[in-house]
Amino acid sequence: MRAFASPAIGDGSIAHSTGTYLRPLNWEFQRVSDESGARRQKILLGVSVVLLIAAGVLAWARLGGASIYNIAAERAFICVETDKVFEYTIKEGDKSPYPSPHTGRNTGYPADTCYWTKDASGRWDRKEKPTFVLVKKTVDPKTDEKTYCPDCGRLVVRHNPPPTDDQIAKANAGAGY
Repeated sequence: MRAFASPAIGDGSIAHSTGTYLRPLNWEFQRVSDESGARRQKILLGVSVVLLIAAGVLAWARLGGASIYNIAAERAFICVETDKVFEYTIKEGDKSPYPSPHTGRNTGYPADTCYWTKDASGRWDRKEKPTFVLVKKTVDPKTDEKTYCPDCGRLVVRHNPPPTDDQIAKANAGAGY
């Protein structure tokens, strides 16, 4: 048993005839147990906060957020007559070409994206915001004419994906990407 000069009030210490205070043997166990209980409460509080946030996000998505239909319907378009990009939400029954705010007529076609760019040293890289490109095959499905990005000169195809790290590395090595 350990002897302490002064007891804490209500800590279960026992006065000894020598004037020292002795604590019960299970005092250390109780103190450790109290600390682990506090730790457990902190963990439960953290888990509760995470679950509450997840529930809020799910409720927003179900009740007030954008639906999958709206996300798919809101896209970028290019006016075939002015080459200007515009946003348009496709409505039920709409057919391509779509109404362009630049001409007031149905001259808008879905834009494809190019995420390639070159840095100041001439090395290929991926950019965050794409260049919107009107792929010629979108306007005339029978054409075999290829479409190239006006910014970087790379080939652009329908549903053009962003470049992978491997493709960028090969392009910088001169492998023809």
